[in-house]
Amino acid sequence: MVSYCQVEGINTFFVVEVSAAAINSYETDMLYNNFVEGIIQPEFRAINGDMFIYCKINGMKSLDDISDRGIMSMEQAVALIRSLCSVVMETGEYMLEPDNLLIESDKIFYSDAEKSFRYVYVPGQGTDVRMGIKNLVEKIIKRVDHRDTELVDFMYEIYDMVVSANYDMERMQKYVDEVSAREQEKCCSGNRKRNVESLAAAREQELLMDEVFGTDQSSAAALTIPTMEKNKYDRIFFILIGFTVVAFTGIAAVQFYIQGHAADVRFIMLALIVLSVELFVYVEMKRKLSAAEDERRGQEGVECSELRYAEEDENRRPKKQNVDALEHVSLADEIPGDTTVLGSEDDCTTLLTQHNLDGRESAQEQRLSVRLIEDGGIVATEFPVTPEGVVLGRDRRQADQVIEDISVSRRHIRIYEDAEKIYVEDLDSTNGTVINGIRLPAGRSWQLADRDVLCIGTRQYHIQILLI
Repeated sequence: MVSYCQVEGINTFFVVEVSAAAINSYETDMLYNNFVEGIIQPEFRAINGDMFIYCKINGMKSLDDISDRGIMSMEQAVALIRSLCSVVMETGEYMLEPDNLLIESDKIFYSDAEKSFRYVYVPGQGTDVRMGIKNLVEKIIKRVDHRDTELVDFMYEIYDMVVSANYDMERMQKYVDEVSAREQEKCCSGNRKRNVESLAAAREQELLMDEVFGTDQSSAAALTIPTMEKNKYDRIFFILIGFTVVAFTGIAAVQFYIQGHAADVRFIMLALIVLSVELFVYVEMKRKLSAAEDERRGQEGVECSELRYAEEDENRRPKKQNVDALEHVSLADEIPGDTTVLGSEDDCTTLLTQHNLDGRESAQEQRLSVRLIEDGGIVATEFPVTPEGVVLGRDRRQADQVIEDISVSRRHIRIYEDAEKIYVEDLDSTNGTVINGIRLPAGRSWQLADRDVLCIGTRQYHIQILLI
């Protein structure tokens, strides 16, 4: 089999020569018309009577390239084997032949943008997928650091499953999922521990400042530092602009005093150009300082959410987490008409209802609805929430609410109601679910609150909870 990489303009392709007789219409139709998760969508080209498959690999690196840069880590090895099991099972669901997958280290590609491994499907190549996995695992075992006992044990366990007479891909996938869940839990625990330590150190420093300077002076100092920085830039630019205006006025006055008119306008034009540049730089600097301040405030909100999540007891923590954003809801304001704003005491949750309040119906008797709002205020979707839940995903056959994006899994998340609260559960999605900057572990639930930021794959939404 002839294979090579070819660059065409800004695109890079992995090219494989195939036999035209081995290609059937069913396989080409399935690969053309469906996004088979884990497989690089191919393009078939006939050149001089020969058939070639072109796979676009922009921004991807082969497994050999990754391994050449250093020793493979436990995280990389688990992600590789997990993606391999997933793509083999996926091809079977689409009634494609897993034996047509190229399972070789120089033909497996990693996408930094999607953080996933991608595979090439070649109709008719017919290599035994089990033998391909065995050879790949043997090659990886040679490259791992054998001082990492956990990684070595994992790879040898995979090897034993492949060479076993009771070879079962589903059993292997289940084992890899369990290992992956343990690794994600370790990673999340480590991140939460670091966040708690950093926030505790900041709190300790703040308390120390309170003891030395007093509470009022401590808070005043925190507010004064960015203000002083802004005032410094303002003074510098005002001095430069004033100097330019004085120079411009002086040049004009001298010319009029000596010549009686503007004899040479080049100096005047130069002064105007310098003044324009200074004004532009001043406005741009003010804009950047304002954007940095907004980003800092947003980061403080994320850190508070992470601290709230990390301080819960690991052994006693219930499955459903997050602040009780919908408890103790009281009527805050009544607006004439059909719209009423309901708020909690901490002003963290806003509930809107279109019901007429003449009957004074309580908020707990209403049905809850969730609205997903994209950046720019565009409403992506809105749906009522039930105890059974609403599934969001890419597949129209399996999802109640469809999100047409390749980064979204076929069944990505489930949003459901329990005890008049709304929760989101990650359904073991490929690219994961992130809430307020915190990655939600697979199979775990998180209580949603109004104005939460929900990331599904690469899609980002702002949550609005409504009463209908």
